[in-house]
Amino acid sequence: AIRFYKRTKQILIAGHESNEILKILWNAMLSLNQNCPEYIAEFRFSWRLLRTLGLAPSLLNCCKCGRRLKDELNWSADGLLCSDCAGTTGKTAAGALVSLQRAALLDQQSFIEWSGKQTEYTEYTFFREQSKKIVIFFAKFS
Repeated sequence: AIRFYKRTKQILIAGHESNEILKILWNAMLSLNQNCPEYIAEFRFSWRLLRTLGLAPSLLNCCKCGRRLKDELNWSADGLLCSDCAGTTGKTAAGALVSLQRAALLDQQSFIEWSGKQTEYTEYTFFREQSKKIVIFFAKFS
């Protein structure tokens, strides 16, 4: 919970309210209160915060060609790539993309129900670290 607050504080500009960001923070706190696994709640918080700022990578479309992503997760420095654009770099287990999409895109109640049934994926840790870097980078220049 403290990490969520600190990350939010880094990007908020003093004197400028942001109800959307406060809603994201509030929902993250509710998720933790309802025993959502911390690593999933942090991923969701980070991605939704970045989306609100216009910085989150798409979890639906390839960042290079724009095609709809299938069941494979291919990371690049710019975001997620489809199988054709990725070649052999950055591939992870099938099913990981669907899990990341659910963690980020489900409504709050569906997310709480879904998250209670999950086991830890390394993709959450990876994406959480990438999200932190982007937020910290953004905060330095705002």
